[in-house]
Amino acid sequence: DSTDGQGLLAAFAEQAPGFDFGAAPAVVIGAGGAARAAIAAVLEAGAPEVRIFNRSAEKARVLATALGAGAVAVRRVEDALVGVGAIINATPSSPAIPLELVGESVVVMDMVYRPLATPLLRRARERGLRTVDGLAMLIAQARPSFEALFGAPPPNIDVRAVALAAGDL
Repeated sequence: DSTDGQGLLAAFAEQAPGFDFGAAPAVVIGAGGAARAAIAAVLEAGAPEVRIFNRSAEKARVLATALGAGAVAVRRVEDALVGVGAIINATPSSPAIPLELVGESVVVMDMVYRPLATPLLRRARERGLRTVDGLAMLIAQARPSFEALFGAPPPNIDVRAVALAAGDL
């Protein structure tokens, strides 16, 4: 079981309130397990299409085929960005996405949480785009995991504040 998809949707709700996945296609960068969870969650949230871009076009194609209708592999990131509402990086690196090609309402998410302000998120903020960070997703996916493991809700503490106070993010 994976709670990554739940974490992604909760992170968007927290850091990009009012964002509607149903309003435009989304792009997911990557084709691993986190990307799979993200694509499934975004499709379930109503996205008309999720475009998968990966350095291995074959892996993107295999993932798109496995996830079915609505998931589409793309070979060029520039093609993937046309008319999108969200860009989600599900790789451990910070890809060089040409953000100048997207509209002002696009939300950019990076699942990476160390550093918290990844190069991709910094570039998005410089462009005036809303962003969602990986720490929000990590914390949000941990809640249902905790409940599944312990049969009770997690303690009522501000995990983000504790993590930020610990430093090294």
